[in-house]
Amino acid sequence: MRARAVEGEHSDDDGAVVFGVPLGKGAFVLQPLVPGSYRVEVDDGVNPPHFIDGSRSGVLRLRAGERREAVATLACAAELSGVVSDAQGWPMADAWVTIKPEADVDEEFAEGRLSPKARILAGEDGRFAFEGVCATGRYRLTAEHPEGGAVVVRHVDVGTNHRLTLLEPGTVVGGVVFSDGAPVENFALSLRHFALGTTRLEQVHSRDGFFEVQGFPAGEVELQAHSAGLTSYAQLTVPPGGASARLRLTLQEPGQ
Repeated sequence: MRARAVEGEHSDDDGAVVFGVPLGKGAFVLQPLVPGSYRVEVDDGVNPPHFIDGSRSGVLRLRAGERREAVATLACAAELSGVVSDAQGWPMADAWVTIKPEADVDEEFAEGRLSPKARILAGEDGRFAFEGVCATGRYRLTAEHPEGGAVVVRHVDVGTNHRLTLLEPGTVVGGVVFSDGAPVENFALSLRHFALGTTRLEQVHSRDGFFEVQGFPAGEVELQAHSAGLTSYAQLTVPPGGASARLRLTLQEPGQ
């Protein structure tokens, strides 16, 4: 449970958040709260946040010295299941599958909200099953295999027999130069995968400024190169199946 300030006089800026302290048997306490209005939400790290019962927006008004009781009912007992396979349709065991509400707009808490039951390991037959999901919910599923290959599937409805087909990783190759065209021999690379939310860091030592990053998940990527206070940014699409994305980066002063 958490309460976010929406108006009133608060010790912190509007929008400050107070997280509930569990008391056992589903009970929580939210304190300290100064007088004002708060949006109270309850979530289990898997399903979309639930507002307190009897309120569409979850807003609760708290006066000085007042103690309020709020009840939220989590009625989620459906199952979302499927199988992870490779590009040829063969089941992939030991792939990590993560579930997240599709309508989770509260990205600030997305990482902290992740429950242990929101990430499971596919079985020997590639099958996975998430229990206790909301029948009317829509979810985003991510599957990643330790040996490479990943996929993100959005707008998934509750049900069975969802197939997550892993995309084979690709390769990013290119070169990094200074503004005068001279190659950069030592630089740091940062590759951030937009859909997966993961980042890979590489330290490169190359006389001709060349780099090659193999086994990176296919999809949209932001690439950054840094050296001696200079930087360069680029966005690119990494193709699947071992194919290469190529680009040339020119280091600039920050802000240019």
